[in-house]
Amino acid sequence: MAQSLCRLDDFKDNCGFGLVAHIKGKTSHKLLLNAIQALTCMTHRGGVAADGKTGDGCGLLLQKPDSFLRTVVKESLQIELPELYAVGAVMLNTDDQKRATAKTILEKELTAQGLQVLGWREVPTDNSCLGPIAIESLPAFEQVFIAPGDIVDEKRFSARLYMGRRKAEQQLIDDNRFHIASLGTKILSYKGLMMPVDLPGFYLDLAEAAKQLLAEAGYPNGEGFPATEILYNTSEGHRKIAVAIQQMWKTHLNIDVKLLNQEWKVYLNSVSGRDYEIARAGWIGDYVDPNNFLDMFLCNGGNNRTGWCNKEYDRLILEEAPTAKTHAERLAIFTAAEKMLLEDMPVIPIYIYTSNNLVNTSVKNFNDNILNQPSFKEIYLEADTGVEN
Repeated sequence: MAQSLCRLDDFKDNCGFGLVAHIKGKTSHKLLLNAIQALTCMTHRGGVAADGKTGDGCGLLLQKPDSFLRTVVKESLQIELPELYAVGAVMLNTDDQKRATAKTILEKELTAQGLQVLGWREVPTDNSCLGPIAIESLPAFEQVFIAPGDIVDEKRFSARLYMGRRKAEQQLIDDNRFHIASLGTKILSYKGLMMPVDLPGFYLDLAEAAKQLLAEAGYPNGEGFPATEILYNTSEGHRKIAVAIQQMWKTHLNIDVKLLNQEWKVYLNSVSGRDYEIARAGWIGDYVDPNNFLDMFLCNGGNNRTGWCNKEYDRLILEEAPTAKTHAERLAIFTAAEKMLLEDMPVIPIYIYTSNNLVNTSVKNFNDNILNQPSFKEIYLEADTGVEN
């Protein structure tokens, strides 16, 4: 007889999600950047296709960026959005005729609800960050803007939007590229089959947040930004990533970046002496615990080559965490320390190492680990009988 409501066969793998909000409801570009950063931290929760660049789906559902949308709609459609309006994120077929048909049907159903379709905006994207598998199924991305017509109640407006949406979806069920990611007065979605770190690189709208912060710092459109150099140690993989960052920053921020390659020993001397502007670095955990990574950034830590030092952070890691009475209490302390680290951001997380192992069914007792160093002493071969247990 079961001793609790918990049963092991009820457990399944799940995707990850994060929630980022301002406690007083204030909007900011920094909030969006934090959300993008949170999304990249979910990379380990998603699948990766064989091409290494196609994910199984990631995205941001954010509060409607009202001022941004008003600006881009005025520029692209030459119209002023009313005080109350809705925006929809719509994926459409790349076939021109099917695309036009879908838009016509959606407009017809929304109009039938007494609503007014103001226009469509093509969402600017950059396919260079996508994998071949994602590109094969890539739809067209557009945003549709809708006014409430004679409706003045926002809840009634939202209900009419939903009814128009569902009727259009039912008629377009055979169009496998048609999908409404979001449609409402308060939210807007950006999603796709890219890797989480590439979402702002694919959707150029999201890159606007970085441009805004750059302008606020006194470098509008990257103008006057000081010369910047990225240091990396010799490796073809490191070189490719450095080149990708260089190109992205030039394309999206208009910042010129030089690349400097050094052999390992020279590189270590440079980063240890903090003789760099931006330097790549990596770390592979050898045991499963947050402390594996967090103690790297102690003020006098041997692996802390950033120059960042926070006495309260040190206190949490060195004094509070070791004396925690419960596992939950210890994790809460680590979470508080991690928040300090991400707030000051002496490091910018870019990607997570992955490894793939193709193991024949005759190989037994193969136990993987985070270092990808299985113990060959424990592995043995067993004849494959061809019979499944």
